[in-house]
Amino acid sequence: AKLKADEMLPAVETALASVEVDPTELAAIRDAEAAVRAALERQSLQKLKTALSRLDEATQGLAARLMEKVLQG
Repeated sequence: AKLKADEMLPAVETALASVEVDPTELAAIRDAEAAVRAALERQSLQKLKTALSRLDEATQGLAARLMEKVLQG
C-alpha cells in the first residue's frame, strides 16, 4: 500500500496540472490526498488502504479526462 501511495500521489499532481478540474472535484481529491498523507505519517496500513481507495474514487473523473486528452493527441 505504501508503494501505491508513493506512486499515486505524484501521479495525481501531474494529472491535476494537465486537465481542468472543477472546484468540488478538486476539494474531494485534496481531501483524499490529505488522508493518504496522514495515514502514511501514522504508518497505519488499514487507514492507508482506506485512504487510497478514497483517492482512487475521487480521481476517477480526472483519470478519464486525462485519458481522453491523451487519446485526442
